[in-house]
Amino acid sequence: MEQIGFQPQDISRLAEEALARGQPGSAGSPGQGQPTNEAQAGDFNGTAFVKAEVAGWVAKLIQANPAESAAFLPEVQRLLADPDSEVRFWAACALLQRGGAQNPVVVNEVSLGLKHGSPSRIAWASKLLEGLGEAAVPIVPALLKVAKTSTGNPRDWAFLSAGRIQSGLRAEVPEIDQSLAKDEADRALCDELNSQHHTAKNLSVMLQDPGRAAVAARLLAEQFPLAKITLPALCAAVPLQQAEKSRNAILTSIRKLDPTAALAPEDVTSIVKSLSNLGSTSEEDRALGELLDKNHRLGMSWSTRPGFQTFAADLALENPIAYKAFVSAILERAPSWKGLLPATSQRESR
Repeated sequence: MEQIGFQPQDISRLAEEALARGQPGSAGSPGQGQPTNEAQAGDFNGTAFVKAEVAGWVAKLIQANPAESAAFLPEVQRLLADPDSEVRFWAACALLQRGGAQNPVVVNEVSLGLKHGSPSRIAWASKLLEGLGEAAVPIVPALLKVAKTSTGNPRDWAFLSAGRIQSGLRAEVPEIDQSLAKDEADRALCDELNSQHHTAKNLSVMLQDPGRAAVAARLLAEQFPLAKITLPALCAAVPLQQAEKSRNAILTSIRKLDPTAALAPEDVTSIVKSLSNLGSTSEEDRALGELLDKNHRLGMSWSTRPGFQTFAADLALENPIAYKAFVSAILERAPSWKGLLPATSQRESR
């Protein structure tokens, strides 16, 4: 803590200037039908992040300097009686480090704050609690409950935090094992990427691994934008991705190199959605159903320029009805791809 300039005597100032400042209109208990502004806003990178940082600083000061910190703790403890539930929550998080784990008031405030918190609060509080280690053990049941009703980062970080605080839960809770395994894989990948001297060739090979494809795509586009292998390798990697997030990351990298070489991720989603609702006759419904099934099997291969050319040529022979609807939807978003169509189709579309 000395590295960022805080000493035990700063606890009072941190409590007064940061922890004690709730959002306007946030007074009251969220458990009594009055959610905080934080919960209404869902501000993932704002208020909750700052509060978690400050509560973490206070907790670290208490842990590193227990004797010197004692004189300044009343400023934090008095916040447990604040009418603002947000203020009570973050103060209680900070106090877990100083006997709070044995204090039912502290444990209750943290548990309630998680139960009624916004996604941003759940996410950043999970990171804070993870750093408290053993002191946060009484909060693990609340973390698990909120994790099971959350999605995205709040869910993942809550399960990860619970598993880090109580390692024995990994064998008992599948979601914790999955979160820990994913985190370990991400860390291993970062270590690998940081330790290697990358070439366009080895990054192109990494694109074939779904778990590393998104990172490899970004590095390839950033470090080797002019390499001959880069664009073809990125386009070839798109249909290999089962996860939409990885596929979208690769499409984004392709478009950074050449905006006409791939569709924007949002356009891909829009095209699939529009094709799903196009059929007005049973024959069209059947044709479009076959098209969507083919698309699913080939992993959105048509979302890149070379993939579209191959997909369209095959579809023109297999399913003329679906081909017409498909090409119309694509050219609306990528008119420059018209020249990629089979010659007979180009004449028909004039």
